[in-house]
Amino acid sequence: MKRFFSAVVVVSLMAVLHTSCTSLEGADQEENRFFIGLWEGVDPLDGSGVQVSISDLDRDGEFDIIWRETFFTFCDGERGIVTGTGTVGEDGILRTNEVFTCLPTGEPSDGEAIYEPVKKDEILIVSSPTSPDLPPIILHQVSSRL
Repeated sequence: MKRFFSAVVVVSLMAVLHTSCTSLEGADQEENRFFIGLWEGVDPLDGSGVQVSISDLDRDGEFDIIWRETFFTFCDGERGIVTGTGTVGEDGILRTNEVFTCLPTGEPSDGEAIYEPVKKDEILIVSSPTSPDLPPIILHQVSSRL
């Protein structure tokens, strides 16, 4: 009887630990959902309109980025697109690896970006560690999260 009671206690503790770990993981994922949505801003370098879509359709914690501007200075004033993927670190910052492509030439260029949230104001401050001389871009969320 004593062994049976010990086994029940051990199994119960394992179930409680599994549930609490799963809840914490779910809470982290819910916290990271802050990034999901459509964001807009103005590039302070050239005044172009910026629109960034951040999604995680398969809910694996890896975010997909699509970045468009009305024009890109780096593309001689022509259109371009930035695509990438990234994850949120323990510090709550989204770090991405991105590919910048000027549409007229189609030549890709690799880069990185850091999306730092200001959650109380639903703002993202985006900077580039690969181009530290570029000014940060402030994005405001224009869509609601699901």
